[in-house]
Amino acid sequence: LGAAHLLARAHDVTVYEREQTVSYAACGMPYHLDGRIPDAGALLVRSVDQFRKSGIDVRLGWKVLSIDPDAGTLKARDSATGETVVDSFDRLLLATGRRPRVRAFGLICSTTSR
Repeated sequence: LGAAHLLARAHDVTVYEREQTVSYAACGMPYHLDGRIPDAGALLVRSVDQFRKSGIDVRLGWKVLSIDPDAGTLKARDSATGETVVDSFDRLLLATGRRPRVRAFGLICSTTSR
C-alpha cells in the first residue's frame, strides 16, 4: 500500500483487497509461525480506519472479478454479502504481491514480493 499512499496525495484511491487484512509486519511472520508471537493480530501495522484517514478507501473482502480498461471500469464482489459493484477509474494500479504479468492494454502494473 506504499504506492497508494503516494497517490492519495493527489488522487482518490480505492483499494480492493480479497483478504481481511491489509497491512502487517511481514518481518514478524516467522515469529508468528514458530509461536513466539502467538497472536497474528499483533503483526497488524495499520487499521482500515488509519488508511481512510490518510485518504485511502480500503475495501476488505472484495474480489475484483473483471477489469475493462477501455471503459475504465472494474467489477468487484463483496465476499461477505455477495454484493457486486461496478467501479470506475482514471488510472489503475495492480499490486498483486506476485510476479507481474504485463498486459498490452497500457495499465500501470506494480508488484512487491516480500
